[in-house]
This record gives sequence, structure tokens and C-alpha cells, in this order.
Amino acid sequence: MHSDDTLTQSFPKKDPETGETLLFVCHGKTCGRSCRFLVDRLEQVRAKGYAVRAERTICMDRCEEGPNVRYGDQIHTHMNPIKVSELAKKVAGKK
Repeated sequence: MHSDDTLTQSFPKKDPETGETLLFVCHGKTCGRSCRFLVDRLEQVRAKGYAVRAERTICMDRCEEGPNVRYGDQIHTHMNPIKVSELAKKVAGKK
């Protein structure tokens, strides 16, 4: 699946209003199957005091490497709940 929207969509690292770190979780056809597990884990990390928020997004055109999570310009592939938790803690500070 290729989407021109992926090339033009903005992926900021921080929410300008809250200062929270944004991790964009692919909700495309392939990754969407695992998306809820990644979003759930990010909510758990947030509940532990980290300034991070999951945002569902469109396909990142890396379906064969999914599930995928984007932080700014970087796409992290083959993600699972443990990897997304480690990424969140690395890029987001405590509140």
C-alpha cells in the first residue's frame, strides 16, 4: 500500500500545547492488527508518569516491516509492546 499522504503528513515530535512526546502508531491494514497493543502499552507508560501520547496514523508504506511506530522523521519497525515501551521511555521525559 502506498499513500502520498504519508509523504505530506507532518509528524511533530512534541505536542505544542501539552509538550507531550508524540509517537505515531500505524493504523494501516497490516499494522492495525497490532496497533491496539502498542497504544495500550503507551497508555501504561504514560500512566507511570512519562510525557508521551500515542497517535494513530495512516499507513507508513513499510507494511512488510510492521507494526511501525514513527517518532519525528524516524520510523521504528517490527515494534512490539516491549520495544514501544523502551522507545517511549527513551524519548519522553517524566512529567
